[in-house]
Amino acid sequence: MTWIILGDSWSSTSLNTLLSTEFYPFDHSLFMHMRARYGRDVHCWAEAGQSDLHQLQRLRWGLKGCEHTPVRVLWGWTDWSRCVGFDSNSRRFLPSPHRSANYTENLKIIQQLMLENFRDPVLANVEFYHWGGHSPVWFNPADAPGSHTVITHDFAQSHYGAPKNSGISTYVGVAASDSWTHSVQDLWPTTPVETAQRLERLLLKHHNWRQRSPKLYPDGGHLAWKNYSKLVQLLPQ
Repeated sequence: MTWIILGDSWSSTSLNTLLSTEFYPFDHSLFMHMRARYGRDVHCWAEAGQSDLHQLQRLRWGLKGCEHTPVRVLWGWTDWSRCVGFDSNSRRFLPSPHRSANYTENLKIIQQLMLENFRDPVLANVEFYHWGGHSPVWFNPADAPGSHTVITHDFAQSHYGAPKNSGISTYVGVAASDSWTHSVQDLWPTTPVETAQRLERLLLKHHNWRQRSPKLYPDGGHLAWKNYSKLVQLLPQ
């Protein structure tokens, strides 16, 4: 059975920095954990910084002509707001029909886009295995056609005691850190204050927990790859 790994930097084979190689070496990558269990028919299509929507569209394109080939996909989920499109120069979302000024409404738009992509017949023979990595799984796979299993909604929370992940840490940051420092209402200005503050409290709590857990998060943002042995054990033989 062919396995394809989808996701962002959590699922990739390199974080693209020399500093990261001490704690995120290729031999500890999810790809290598998967090959150790399933053999050579494992392919890593994950890309650092990519959105879940991009990954799903890439999968649809990559399976064209192989519609009848049984495939299993291990999908590590990332921040949903990466699907909207962000301009690193202006540090604002790009104009888009997939954009809303309200956090909750914007999430619903992206969820609908995901559902439409999952309906592609090219995915009919794919078995999906979802796990929360950089972000919890923010789409309900039961809404989509086909075979879907959520092996863990949030791997760091279920196996290492992390607090609830807000799932917005790509563009909403913590003051005095090296990440983005937007607030929720900077990016989604019509979001109710109560919703924005709740998300930001979750974000800060998770950030502080990571900073206190250097063995789990050596670079402060990625779970050490050696821990993926437990993740792979959640998959079928």
